[in-house]
Amino acid sequence: MYPAIEVPEIKQNREFSDFSKSEAKDYFKWFQETKESRLELLVKTVNKSGDSIIIDYSRNSILELSIWILSKFEQKTNFKSHFTESSVE
Repeated sequence: MYPAIEVPEIKQNREFSDFSKSEAKDYFKWFQETKESRLELLVKTVNKSGDSIIIDYSRNSILELSIWILSKFEQKTNFKSHFTESSVE
């Protein structure tokens, strides 16, 4: 399972279009600052699965990664709350 990433409080349960300019800048700063740790987590998750994908930002690696994610992605819908919960096996 792919572990959840803690996002800043300003993003939780909000759409990007609802951000003020200042909030958008703060979120973007967080997004850029955590890029390496998020990529590291993704690489570890791919490697744990036993699959081998070279993540080098090339078109081919992005395609391979997309196929891998789609093969692992499972979407579950809770009809009572109308929220969608997603998980990667």
